Amino acid sequence: MVFAIVDSYSMEAESIGANINFYHDHIPDVDRSDFVIKTVTDLDKIKFNGLDSGRYPFLIEFWTAFVNYTGMPSFPEVCAPWSLATNIYGMENLLVACLTDPGFVHELMNRIVYDLQVPLIAELKQLFPGAANFTLPDAWCSPPMLTPAIIDEFVEPYLIKLDQAIGPELPFSHAAVWLPEKPGVDFDAYFGLIKRYNGTVNCFDPELFTLGPRYYRELADKLQMPLNLLVSPGFILTATAEQAAERAKLFALVGKDGITPCSTALACIPPFTPIENIKSYIAAVRTFGAPDADADTPFELPESDAGFNAFIKQKMENNVEGYSFSWLSHSGLEL
Repeated sequence: MVFAIVDSYSMEAESIGANINFYHDHIPDVDRSDFVIKTVTDLDKIKFNGLDSGRYPFLIEFWTAFVNYTGMPSFPEVCAPWSLATNIYGMENLLVACLTDPGFVHELMNRIVYDLQVPLIAELKQLFPGAANFTLPDAWCSPPMLTPAIIDEFVEPYLIKLDQAIGPELPFSHAAVWLPEKPGVDFDAYFGLIKRYNGTVNCFDPELFTLGPRYYRELADKLQMPLNLLVSPGFILTATAEQAAERAKLFALVGKDGITPCSTALACIPPFTPIENIKSYIAAVRTFGAPDADADTPFELPESDAGFNAFIKQKMENNVEGYSFSWLSHSGLEL
């Protein structure tokens, strides 16, 4: 499955005036030396400024192209309230305020939910009526960065408020990212949140590979929750096709050796990633993820093709859909 995911953490921040740093080799990020919200007097900046603000037009074009190309419903992503708060006020500032000025934090979170995200999602629902759900990525609430007490008071209540405001006809999934630093981390206090709003044990490289997928396979089985093994962008960018296939083989064989479903994903594929790496990873997952496959199942690397640049050139020459390809001028892609 392919999801329409683009820069989920800074779109809303930019729409209210946050400065964004752009890079040629990875996704944009907020300027963490100059947050848009500094004091209580800045809270009025948190409001929905329309779908023509910031990079929303690009995002809408991207989602529309996704639907047109694939025929699948779009899966819009909206930054979860806590992670958005960290990107407009600062993680360190926010944690200190939780302890010293909780009233300010509650006001900040309420403004994010009701003044910015509720009207934003209402507009997106009109544009994408076929959307199956909204995903709320929330990497900045991953343990062990937050305590259970902070999650209970400042994270979960605002997910509930947003859920209630969106309405039952369009559920969302809360995609917290799990990054334990070492085996033995006590997750018990966090499990309720993940079961209610995520329902999946998500784990990223490089911690995933460092600790080994078996650790996470056993954790998911213990919790009776699905497992999702996410490959780091850095690995898929710099690996060889053979290394990509070996990583996929490891994850597939361990991942299916459990009592709950397992999926794997290439998360946030960077520009200039060799197409051979992507094809090799997918081919190996299909081979070794088959029910009867084992470590000795024969596997051959797929043949190379012309690559993404050639694909884009071909689409531009045969542009029956009438796409503008305006994103090229901002992408850093050299055709």
